Amino acid sequence: MGNDSKSKSKSKSYIESKNILSSNTFVFPDWLSEKNIETVKKGNFGNYEVRVPIAYLNQVAGKQYRIVEKSTKLVHARLTEGFTLDDFKTVIDTKVAEWINDTNMNKYLRPETLFGNKFEGYLNQRKSNVPDTYGDEYSSENLGF
Repeated sequence: MGNDSKSKSKSKSYIESKNILSSNTFVFPDWLSEKNIETVKKGNFGNYEVRVPIAYLNQVAGKQYRIVEKSTKLVHARLTEGFTLDDFKTVIDTKVAEWINDTNMNKYLRPETLFGNKFEGYLNQRKSNVPDTYGDEYSSENLGF
């Protein structure tokens, strides 16, 4: 019986934290610029979360993608799958670092490419400019991957 009250307490606090969003409070990530926060706020409060990744892509890649249903549906689909805004930031940062100066790939720094069906692959992509913590002994080549 004691565990039931703990479980109910956890559920209640979770529900209460979710209700915060419904009371017109949205905590913007600290990595989104004030200018882009204002852009996101021009939309419906209920869809701020799906607007943030598009605004951030524009911010870091110097793009001007409009926040339209075609793009927000992709973001919503990934959020529904359990991905977070920080996951979107990671994918955007990774691909911008990789493609921003590549004239052939720069054109793919767009919502339909980054937030589509390859999203998880991009998220799990090994960053080539990040040193391998475990050394060459555990590299994918030495492990047969």
